[in-house]
Amino acid sequence: MIRPDTMKKSLILIILSAIMLTACSTRIKVDDSYANDHKFSSYLRGYWGTEEIDVTGTDKGFYSVKDGKLSYFDYDSFTNIVVSSINYQDDEAVSECDSYKKYCMTYKPNFLEFYDGYVYFITTYHSIEGESSVYLTRIREDGSKYERVIELEDEGYEYYLIKGMFFYVSSKSQEIIMVDINSNKSNYINLDAGDAFGKFSSDGNDIIMTTFRSETETVLLKFNFDNREFEEIYETCCGLSDVSDEKLLMLSKETDGTTFGSVVSFDGEVILTINDEERFMNYIDHEYVYTSSMETPQKHIVYDFKGNIVEEYSVPDKYVINENEKFFTAENFLEATQILGISDDYLFVITSTEKGLVYVLIDRETGEWNEVSL
Repeated sequence: MIRPDTMKKSLILIILSAIMLTACSTRIKVDDSYANDHKFSSYLRGYWGTEEIDVTGTDKGFYSVKDGKLSYFDYDSFTNIVVSSINYQDDEAVSECDSYKKYCMTYKPNFLEFYDGYVYFITTYHSIEGESSVYLTRIREDGSKYERVIELEDEGYEYYLIKGMFFYVSSKSQEIIMVDINSNKSNYINLDAGDAFGKFSSDGNDIIMTTFRSETETVLLKFNFDNREFEEIYETCCGLSDVSDEKLLMLSKETDGTTFGSVVSFDGEVILTINDEERFMNYIDHEYVYTSSMETPQKHIVYDFKGNIVEEYSVPDKYVINENEKFFTAENFLEATQILGISDDYLFVITSTEKGLVYVLIDRETGEWNEVSL
């Protein structure tokens, strides 16, 4: 009989060997027609900063990373299962590297994406000899295969994966770099003089880049997959929250400081205006707009494109963020409960209590709030 600890060490060595051999093996190919419109992200959904976890959704659950481990939360069983370790130090799985004798390979936060049966993320590699590299890495959804996909030119930031192409912004040159994963060829995109990069938004079919031309002027550009260039589609004074089916979800501010949301087509037609109260515009899909309160009374409201309220969830007292529980640190800001992800059956929200950040799944049929441990 093989001892469990021996099996565990052997599995780790197999995984690491596969990672190291990737560069020497057949180039990784991906399905460039896959539309990864999961509406499940921990980035800029009315909450700013570095979170305790990153999340990415599937039809049946969601993945998260915490303490160097990739986990999967299954909606049917309502359980969270560790899929695989991500951080390694000298051939051993670790929560974080402290002192290594050969190498250290760790997860870099703020990018996690489920794409066609794999979970993609960024890893940094450091060797005792002084070698330092950054990789787009992936692991099969069941944790059975772990491999490097491409090497980045530098650490970068604002990563996005869509239609077999990986976008990021260079930390050194501030150029926007687009890598075709199947060919490993890179395109370099420079903004017009005076424009500043904002962020990427996508619905799995289109990717929109927000740029700032001045303090009051925002320019939105759509990527043309044929000529591989960004083309200007909309100039506005508003901020882009999300995109879906050639519709833009915008958040605007009046001169008196009040805010309102709007849905605008790519050609500038205003489809819907939401000005019921101060609300964050979290998501838009092919049917609805998902919003959260900016302040008390806290509730989540879902609108159709005619402005009708189709779902409304008041925040239970135990999850209402009061003045003493607002989550403020040097890197974080959370003032009211916010929607981080949507699925057919649940809204995934983040809130803050006296014990810190809390994650909850709201059942869209019953309205029940179910706290989840990740």
